[in-house]
Amino acid sequence: MDGEERLDEHAGNVIAIPPGSAKIRGLVFDIEIKDEQPVYHIRIQEVMEYGMATPVLPVGSEIQLYVTPELKEEEQKKLSIGQETVLHIHHTIGRGEVQYWSLVKFINAH
Repeated sequence: MDGEERLDEHAGNVIAIPPGSAKIRGLVFDIEIKDEQPVYHIRIQEVMEYGMATPVLPVGSEIQLYVTPELKEEEQKKLSIGQETVLHIHHTIGRGEVQYWSLVKFINAH
C-alpha cells in the first residue's frame, strides 16, 4: 500500500481515497495570501483518483486550494508558481452553501 491507501480493518478491503477527496495533477498558476494563509490557484491537468461523492473536476478547470492547519509550513513552501504537482485535495461545503477545496497533502512536484 502506498501512503494514500489505508486498510478497512472491518472488511479487509483497501480504501483508496476518502469520500469528498481527489488526487490530482495540477499546475500552480498563482498564490495569494488571505487571512495570513496561502491560497493556491491550481489548473487541473489530470484527476488521478476520486473518492466517493467528490464533485467532478474537469481537465483545464481552475480551483482555489486553501491550506489545512495540519499542513506544515515547510510543505507549503514546496509549491511555487509555474510548478506542476500531484496533490491530495478535499472538497467542503461551508456555511451558506459556500464550496471550497482544501489542500490535504502535497504528494510530489515535477
